[in-house]
Amino acid sequence: MATLESIERTPTFEVSPDEGLAIPLDILAKYGIQVGQKFVMLTHRGSIRLMPLVSIEEARGSMPGLDTIVDIENTEERV
Repeated sequence: MATLESIERTPTFEVSPDEGLAIPLDILAKYGIQVGQKFVMLTHRGSIRLMPLVSIEEARGSMPGLDTIVDIENTEERV
C-alpha cells in the first residue's frame, strides 16, 4: 500500500469550462501520454486514478508467469 511519502506530488490541474482536464506538457512527456490516448478512471475513497487503456496486443506479455492454460476436463459445467 502506498504511503504519503511514496506518492509523487505533481503540479495542480484545473478543469476547463468545457470540462476538460489540462495536464502539463512535462507530465505528459514524463509518462509517455499521447494526444487522444484513452484512460479508465478508477475511484477509491474520494481519490481518482487514471489508468491507460491498452489493447490485448499491447497487454500481451505484461504478466510473465501468468498461467493461461485452462483445463477443460476439470472445469465445472456451467449453465
